Order: sequence, then structure tokens, then C-alpha cells
Amino acid sequence: MSGGQSSKGRVGTRKNKEPETRKDGDMSDVCASEDGDGMEDSQATLNSFRKMVSEVVAEGMRDLKSEMKKELSQVRLSFREDMKVQLDELRSEINQQIKAATGQVEEVAKRLGEVERSVAGREPWETGVKDALIQLLNNQKSLQAKVADLEGRSRRNNIRIYGIPEKAEGTSMLRYVENMIQSELGDTTGLRQGQSLGIERAHRALASQPPDGAPPCSTVVRFLQFTVKEKILQAAWKKSIYVQESHVFFDHDYAEAVQQRRKEYTPIKRVLKENGIRFQTPLTRMRVHFDSCTVTFNSSEEAAADLRKRGLSVGPIPRSRSDRDAPGTRRTTRRAYERDSKVSRGRTGRMP
Repeated sequence: MSGGQSSKGRVGTRKNKEPETRKDGDMSDVCASEDGDGMEDSQATLNSFRKMVSEVVAEGMRDLKSEMKKELSQVRLSFREDMKVQLDELRSEINQQIKAATGQVEEVAKRLGEVERSVAGREPWETGVKDALIQLLNNQKSLQAKVADLEGRSRRNNIRIYGIPEKAEGTSMLRYVENMIQSELGDTTGLRQGQSLGIERAHRALASQPPDGAPPCSTVVRFLQFTVKEKILQAAWKKSIYVQESHVFFDHDYAEAVQQRRKEYTPIKRVLKENGIRFQTPLTRMRVHFDSCTVTFNSSEEAAADLRKRGLSVGPIPRSRSDRDAPGTRRTTRRAYERDSKVSRGRTGRMP
């Protein structure tokens, strides 16, 4: 019995428990449904929040873009206005400078036109003046040559003696020279016994007394007869004469211009003597007797150039005073005027 009861009791218990179990299941389902609804609401809320944020951000971006566009447009407008103002100022400044430069160019063109008209009027006159000046220079050169020739002819009866010591003549140079010629040359002159030398005058060259140690001034001796002068000069060239251990030599009394030209041959003479080459210096030329031929040079430059080609060392040629001063200047000026005159004629031919 007890077993039956117990089984019944268990069955009853089970029956009683089954409704409870069902109740619990129903509660869990209700909670689950409630939880699902809550999650859906949260998701919807999150989505709506996201949507709202997106809308806010989009609206903010639109506002930002709008503001930036406005600011950029304002900056662009301000920049354009500034650039326009600056360009206007620059254009105004450039126009002013161009206007000033145009005025200067017009002024220069005006002055140039005046100069051209003035030159056009003066060119014929200048051409005539240049031609006349060239003619005058040619005449002057010709006259100078004639004066030099006359000066040389006036000195034909003169002898110039180099090397007589200063103050050796005492009180009379004429008596001193006469005694020296008679004692040193004697019968070698070819003059008749007792024939007078016919010295008209004798004196030192007109120059200041040289300092101690410098070569003495030369002595000029004038004879009454040309033949006597030539005989004495030829005899003196054949003999070495010494006065107080000073070598004395005789030469023609050349004109000053000729003397200057002859001095230019001094370094050439030195070279020729060192090499044992015979030479002569007739007036302003030089005649050199080489082993193969005899050559005559008209100037020291020509002689120096030829000697250098032959392998001889020739020093610098001293320029004569006549070449440095007026004559050389006149020759150069005459050539310049001739050249300028040709150019002026060409310009005159091209003038309208």
C-alpha cells in the first residue's frame, strides 16, 4: 500500500510540477521577448542617433563650405582689387616714364637735327680749310728743306773739331787752332810753304760749359777758302791727333738737323766697328761695305733693320729732336689732314 501510495504521490507530484514548469517556460519566453524588444529599441535609437549626428555633421560641413566659399570669394575679390590698384599705379608710373623718355628723345632728335644742319653747312668750309692747310704744310716742309740746304751751304767753309779739352785754348781759340794745325798736320795739308791758313774765326759751340767728366764742347773753325778747308780736313782724317791725352778729330760742320740725323747712326757705327765692317756716312745717309756688296741706307731705322736681319745685334736707335718735335708732328698732321679730307669729301658726296 505504501508503495502504491507513494507511486500515486509521485505521480501527483509530477502532475503538480508540470504546470510550474510550464509557468517558468512562459516567463522566460516573456523575458526573452522583452529583451528582444529592448535591443531593437536600442538599435533603433543608435541608428537614429547616428542619423542625427550624420545630419548635424553634414549640415556643419555645408555651413563650413559655405563660409569658406564666402571667405575665398572675399579674399579673391580683395586680391583682385589690390592687384588692380597696384597695376594702375604701375601703369601710371610707366606711362610717366615713357612720356619723360619720349620728351628726352625728341629733344635729342631736335638737337641732332640742328647739329647735322650745322655740320652740313660747315663741311664745305672745313674741306677748303683742310686743303689750304695741307698745301701750307707742304710749302712749309719745302721751305724747311731749302733752309736746311742754305744752312748747310753757309757752313761749307767750316770745320768742327771735337775733343779739345775745355780751357786748353787759353785766351784765343783762333791762334790755338792755327798753331795746332800747323804743328800736328804740317806739310801733310798740301799747302804751299808759308801759305796762310786763312782762318776767319774760331770759337766753341754756343752752349753752356759742360760739367766735369762730360765731353768738352766742340769747336767751330771757319776758313776763308773752301779749298784750304778741304785739304786740312783730308789731312786730319789720315792722322790721329791727341791734345792732353784726349783724342781730337775733325769733321764737316753740318746743319743742326743733319747733325741730329747723323747722331742716330751712333749705335750702328759702334756695331760695325766691333765687327770690322767698313762704312761711310755721307750727309744723312750711311753706306756700308759688306763682303758681298755695298748697301746705302737712307735712315738709321732702315740700317738697323737690315743689320738685324744679317744677325748683328743693334741697340735702340735714339730719336732726333727734329723727329720728336715740329717736323715729325707736321708730317703726321699732314697725313691726318689728308685722310680726314678724303673722308670729308666722301661724306659731302653722300649728303642729300
